[in-house]
Amino acid sequence: GRSEAPSDAWCTNRSRQESSEEERGRGGEEEWRERPEKMSEEGEEAAKLTRHRGPSNTNRTVARKPEKGIQYLIERGFVSDTPVGIARFILERKGLSRQMIGEFLGSRQQFNKDVLDCVLDEMDFSGMDLDDALRKFQAQIKVQGEAQRVERLVEAFSQRYCVCNPVLIRQFQNPDTIFILAFAIILLNTDMYSPNVKPERKMKLEDFIKNLRGVDNGQDIPRDLLVAIYGRIQKWELRTNDDHVSQVQAVERMVVGKKPVRPFDILNRRLIVLNLMC
Repeated sequence: GRSEAPSDAWCTNRSRQESSEEERGRGGEEEWRERPEKMSEEGEEAAKLTRHRGPSNTNRTVARKPEKGIQYLIERGFVSDTPVGIARFILERKGLSRQMIGEFLGSRQQFNKDVLDCVLDEMDFSGMDLDDALRKFQAQIKVQGEAQRVERLVEAFSQRYCVCNPVLIRQFQNPDTIFILAFAIILLNTDMYSPNVKPERKMKLEDFIKNLRGVDNGQDIPRDLLVAIYGRIQKWELRTNDDHVSQVQAVERMVVGKKPVRPFDILNRRLIVLNLMC
C-alpha cells in the first residue's frame, strides 16, 4: 500500500534546529518569527557594512572562505548569530558568490543545515512542477561539488517541496521518490548542457526513463511526467543566476583560456547506487 502522507515522513517541526539553538544558548528561529521586524534590520546592518567596506570587499570576504566570512560579519555585528539572520543576509545580499553559498549551506555542520532550512522556508514551491521548483532553488544556490554536499542540498530542497505540495506528491508511493527524481533531473541537466559530453553520448529520453525505472517502491514514475520534465530541461537549462564572482571568473576564462571544469562526475555513481537500493 501507499506510505503515509509526506507530512508524516518529512513535514515535522525541525527538532534539530531547536536543539542546535539550545546548545548555543541564543534565541533561535522562533524568537525571530515572533519579532518579524528584526528581519528588515538584517538588511540595514548589511547596508552599513557596504558603506564601510564597499560591496566588492564584502562579497570577496564571503566568496573566499564562506565560513570565515560569515563569522567575520557576525563578530562585527553586521549579521546576527542565528540561522534566520544569516539566511536573510544570504537571500538579500546582492553579488555574493552563489557557489560559496552552496558550499556553506551544504556543509555537514548542524548550524549550516539550520541556515539552509531557513533559506528554504523563504521559498514557496506550491503548485510547481518539481523541475520548475528545482530551477527556482538553483537560481539562488549553486548545487555542485562533492556528492555528500549535493545530497544534503537536494534532500533539504526535496523536504521543502513536500511541505509545499502535500497533495501533489501523493501520486508517488514513497516521498523519497521526490529526492531521487530531483537528483536525476540535476544529472540530466548536467549531461545535456555539459560541453564535455559529446552529442552522441548525451542522455536520450528513453535513457532518462530507463534510469528511473522502479525507483518508486518498485513502481515506475508515470511516463508522461518524465517526458514533460525531459522536454522542459531540453528547452530551458537549470542555471544559477549570475553574481559578481561568476562574472569575474567568466572574464578570466576568456583571457586565460581555461576550459570549464566538468561538474557532477561523481553524481552518476550516486544515481546508480540509488537505483540499486530501490
